[in-house]
Amino acid sequence: MKIRVLFLYGGDSVEHEISIISALQAMDGLDTERYEAIPCYICIIAMPFFYSISEGIAMGVISYVVLNLVTGKAKGRISVLMYVLAVLFVLKYLFL
Repeated sequence: MKIRVLFLYGGDSVEHEISIISALQAMDGLDTERYEAIPCYICIIAMPFFYSISEGIAMGVISYVVLNLVTGKAKGRISVLMYVLAVLFVLKYLFL
């Protein structure tokens, strides 16, 4: 079973760009056989488009649940809370 890794980066500071570059370099160095960081990449891509860190995290939650459901790895791996959050985020985007 792969270890899930969460990268927190960005933030509202003068070192914003340095934080993003450092996170990308750390993710590039991950051993993909042992660690899972795909939703983090989706968060990185989504944040500039939405101009919001919280929207990027929402996209990461949705993508994590969807990717695990599509690949058949969701059973026993995703908690009920993740399903609830993913549904709530999807409903938020549908009804905005």
